[in-house]
Amino acid sequence: MKLLIAALLTAASLSICAAPSVIAGDKPVSPTKPIVKNPLAEADRQLKAAEAKWKKKRPEHYSYTLQRSCFCAPDYRKPIEIRVFRGKVQQASLLPEGTPLPAERKAEALPVEGLFRMIREAIVNKSASVTVKYNATYGYPTSISIDRDRMMADEEVYLSASNFKIASGLKPKQQK
Repeated sequence: MKLLIAALLTAASLSICAAPSVIAGDKPVSPTKPIVKNPLAEADRQLKAAEAKWKKKRPEHYSYTLQRSCFCAPDYRKPIEIRVFRGKVQQASLLPEGTPLPAERKAEALPVEGLFRMIREAIVNKSASVTVKYNATYGYPTSISIDRDRMMADEEVYLSASNFKIASGLKPKQQK
């Protein structure tokens, strides 16, 4: 008898755990996220909302750290501190040394608008996957993951933006 009760309790426990939804009041609540039918359309919607927030709150001068994750040489994975003055990159330095970003890598030093452009291009070009997290206050991207082609190895782009600071004392480059 004890064995039968134990078996019934186990079966009941397993059926509850496997239930596809939980009832909350009169409405079922799914324990998982809803499936997005068109991920690129959702990425585009999120991008537009983030850009609108950035345009509304964008500081004139700011700095942030951009870091790439990739199957590449260690120097290409070093964080880059980027200082932006009136929408243009003023200075880009490799961390932790603080040495200037080499001239041949200048294109990697992007203002926030450049990150938005990269995300938009991935969406327009119908990349296999575009996943982005945005800062809740300013809207700038904090994490970017782009897989242009699922069938190709090592072409993915992974970027993280951190240490965002509004810089009031940033001055333009001195002309020589």
